[in-house]
Amino acid sequence: MANENYVEVSPAVYTVLESDLLFPNLVTITLNRTGNINSAADIEVLLNGGSAQQGVDYDIPPGVSQFVTFEPGQTTATFEFEIFDDVDLEGTETIDLLLQAFPGNLETVIGNQGTAIVEILDNEVSNIEFSQPVYSVIESELISPNLASVTLTRTGNIYNPAGVDVLIAGG
Repeated sequence: MANENYVEVSPAVYTVLESDLLFPNLVTITLNRTGNINSAADIEVLLNGGSAQQGVDYDIPPGVSQFVTFEPGQTTATFEFEIFDDVDLEGTETIDLLLQAFPGNLETVIGNQGTAIVEILDNEVSNIEFSQPVYSVIESELISPNLASVTLTRTGNIYNPAGVDVLIAGG
């Protein structure tokens, strides 16, 4: 139909870090509209699953949707919600978002990207990686041991104990 307008969420994945700062840690979700934008359009954004817990990891009450209104001529709309910090070592958690047009509104159609995922990166996790991709050592026939020095770098939570296993294999 020539009167249709299409609404999508963009990007498909939002990544936000848990934060223990004093000011709100907000994630901003962006909706884009194309097609016939001459009239207003209302969209409901459902939080449809994921591993994050409402009230512990984010602030939208369970079963409550976010409503977004596009005014005539408006092509982009946003809404925000707060991500909370917790003290649990839980890894990355997710919130699944689903766009839905209001029933009976035949002019507003959900486009190809009607879902999105919010990834909440845990700030209690340590990330450990090699400081460089390749290490070299020259073989020697000296009596002293021939040692290679390998450096690991730790980021993220550096305040709690962490460990890794390093596997040495021939190549």
